[in-house]
Amino acid sequence: AVSGLSGELVALRPSNQRLNSRGKLTELPHAPGHYRTLVRLEAPGIWELNVDARRGGVRFVHTQRVSISTTNAKGGASG
Repeated sequence: AVSGLSGELVALRPSNQRLNSRGKLTELPHAPGHYRTLVRLEAPGIWELNVDARRGGVRFVHTQRVSISTTNAKGGASG
């Protein structure tokens, strides 16, 4: 775990860019190096989650595709 990062998570909907969402990463005070954000995933299907965070001159980037079912849509995601 890496503490002291600032950055954001961007949720991209490849099939409909109007649904894209972003949220600022917040480090959990009781768990240094662990972060949380809330983004709204407005529809089921394939989403691309992009984390872009920095500490000083070092940049951390991670991208992952996820599939959201109809029972999870509109519930948000945290990470």
